[in-house]
Amino acid sequence: MGRHERGTVSCSLPRVRRLGVHTIAYHKDFLGWIPAGRKYVASRNSTRTITLEQLAQPDSEGYLMAEIPIGDSDTDFYTVETRLFAGYDDEIPDEAVVIHKVDTTLADRLAQVVDIDNNGDPNDAGAMWTPGEIFTDLANGIEVSVDAARSTSFQVTIAYTVCADSLSSTHQFFAGRGGSNGVGVRAPSGCSWAAVSNSSWLRITAGSSGSGPGRVSYAVTANPNPTARTGTLSIGGWTFTVTQAGVNDTLFEDDMENGTVGWSVDSPWALTTTASRSETRAWTDSPGGNYQNDLNVALWSPIIDLTEFTSATLTFWHRFDFASGDSGNVWVAGTEDGQNEHLQTFTGTRTTWQQASIDLSPFVGERIHLVFQLVSDAALTADGWYIDDVAVFSPDLVTPEPPEPPPPPQARLENPSLGSSQSGVGIISGWACEAQEIVIELAGSPVPAVYGTPRGDTRRVCGDSNNGFSLLVNWSDLGAGEHAIRALVDGVEFARTTVRVTTFGVDFLRGASGTFDLPNFPSAGATTVIQWEESLQNFVIIPY
Repeated sequence: MGRHERGTVSCSLPRVRRLGVHTIAYHKDFLGWIPAGRKYVASRNSTRTITLEQLAQPDSEGYLMAEIPIGDSDTDFYTVETRLFAGYDDEIPDEAVVIHKVDTTLADRLAQVVDIDNNGDPNDAGAMWTPGEIFTDLANGIEVSVDAARSTSFQVTIAYTVCADSLSSTHQFFAGRGGSNGVGVRAPSGCSWAAVSNSSWLRITAGSSGSGPGRVSYAVTANPNPTARTGTLSIGGWTFTVTQAGVNDTLFEDDMENGTVGWSVDSPWALTTTASRSETRAWTDSPGGNYQNDLNVALWSPIIDLTEFTSATLTFWHRFDFASGDSGNVWVAGTEDGQNEHLQTFTGTRTTWQQASIDLSPFVGERIHLVFQLVSDAALTADGWYIDDVAVFSPDLVTPEPPEPPPPPQARLENPSLGSSQSGVGIISGWACEAQEIVIELAGSPVPAVYGTPRGDTRRVCGDSNNGFSLLVNWSDLGAGEHAIRALVDGVEFARTTVRVTTFGVDFLRGASGTFDLPNFPSAGATTVIQWEESLQNFVIIPY
């Protein structure tokens, strides 16, 4: 993330605060105080200039807040709002646009002020965005430009550009000892992207930025804790998640997003979307809101095979609200002898998600079920037990790391450029240092290109000069509209782009002719004469 300026920006000294000020836009929106029509939500690959009215005593028109999603997350986003001296906001430090980064999975302080100087003071100039300043989050393709100040508002331009197509994968599990790996970035030629780590133990070692197809390499430090942890990389507007075991390795894992497969339940246990630690689902004993009285019901996991291991650890995330005298119990049930063994009991109330860790080493060599049991014997009801992200780890399980892929080819597609307009007969061209074959894929059909033409400008990079490639193409054969082009060296993609083709409605126009004057081109007072050339299916310049 960064800040840059256009022109000179000045900030007055903070005013002395004597009264409470208005709450932030995120909280007002959460409480339903901001009408849907006055909240701008940025969509991918959009740029829009909007008017953000002051949050206190706003005019009847204009947006009261903007929301910008972060990558493909459902829980992370930015909010943008205007704070001016008005009403209770008369005591704010100064007039400015304020940006918050929101993470709804946090237990506290879900919305954090974007303070570019990171000095811990959310009331200084670093947290105030004023005309001429631009907030950027390159890894997520986000830019917020404060363009101008009005009497009751600021004019703001929000650009949300995600040109990368996708990542080669979205999630990776790691053993507690750590390791290294990489993730591919699928992007067209000319698409610039960046990668940042959002976790201190997850470090990018190569590929922190790139253009077109690329790869981000990363390293995971050893986890000193017995419990699993999760971190993310933001790459070109996409989120890559790394889950790392504690001191052990994963041999069973379920985040409840694949349904009830393998689980057995006593009613009223069921999956719910009312509350979850990750994604959208969790198990609960009270899908209706409050659990029933006088229950003794259980949730049974799929079979977990510990026969080949010498130690194991169970972790799960949960929250609970048990009435007095009621409890939630964790058991192990053996599949061979049918014996149950009690592991742990939870009572009382814990309203935030917490991770529990239980040693399963006494059961190695066996095949077991995990059992989560609600016991209720009182004439009272409460919200009950919610369970998510159940996992079992063992240090005996070794996860080999995949080999590093070969480096991408040293090659470049120079023509056509991304998003260009094409018609008639043209040339697709570029260069590659080493290749047996250059293939251009047009609308899904591979066509070999001519390779090995002299390119003296590539000698410094390649060490020789016979590196050019080209392909003559009649754009009308593709048909009118937008088309994708891929370039491959010996089957490995090194460039991707799109063009927009315009035609006369036929593959090859015959019998047409004409000469035309272009006044004031290429400069004022000049005239250029063009003539239709059938062999090129295009116009050429002729002497005036």
